[in-house]
Amino acid sequence: MSQNVTTLGTGLSEPSSAETFANIMNVLLGMGGILLIFGGFIIPWVLAIFQVIRRDDLKESKLLWIILLFIVGPIGVLMYAFMEDRKKLGYVSLAFYIGLPVILVLFAIVTLLVS
Repeated sequence: MSQNVTTLGTGLSEPSSAETFANIMNVLLGMGGILLIFGGFIIPWVLAIFQVIRRDDLKESKLLWIILLFIVGPIGVLMYAFMEDRKKLGYVSLAFYIGLPVILVLFAIVTLLVS
């Protein structure tokens, strides 16, 4: 009785340049997505909370803004930025919120085209 045993390494070929490119793009776009998630959602959210806490002119609405920022997250950052004249924070946050889906769509398209 003989057994068919295949060893590792037989039948394997070198990856094509398209597969290598796809692997590199997967890594780069994956890292870009992680950076956008961290940079685009968490950093503006924390900055907005610190701004609300430090501002003295928000006497009555300070607690409301903090609760709003904790409950609705990114939407609360945009609301705070554009309603309280912190437009620079709002535009940066909005760019990240739009950039994340664009990078993820590009990632999906490149993956489909190369595979």
